[in-house]
Amino acid sequence: MIERIDHVEVLARNIDETRDFYVNVLGFKLWRETVGQRENGVTWHLACVTLGDMMVEILQARPESMELPAEQTRVGMRMFALKVDDMAKTIAEMESKGVEISRTPRETGVFEGLRAEIKDPDGICIELREWQRGDGIFNDTWQPASETMTRTG
Repeated sequence: MIERIDHVEVLARNIDETRDFYVNVLGFKLWRETVGQRENGVTWHLACVTLGDMMVEILQARPESMELPAEQTRVGMRMFALKVDDMAKTIAEMESKGVEISRTPRETGVFEGLRAEIKDPDGICIELREWQRGDGIFNDTWQPASETMTRTG
């Protein structure tokens, strides 16, 4: 059955700029890059970058005039999250590289720890998450500390 997320796809306005952001700013490794042609003669460009066992496929978005399905012409993805071990150090490093912190670190009611947000060159949100106090994606016993929030699942 399903084991884990295999990869996330990002449609970029400028694949070179987006690839460089993921590699040079966020620390992903360029794993594979390919260029090809579809049967209709349209050239496609794909860069695969990895961080640990997570892969992001960056594809060049195309103008709507290229007769591609709508899902291949827009730029974007809502968000994905990167786990960090030290939020303060990560934020300092991102700022030193000129990355705008679109949401400063804060605690939330849906997990124990901190979350912040940055954006890639296309404005796609990337959550930075620091799990704390023993919480994590495998902590099935977690309950919210706030009486104004209820865990339903």
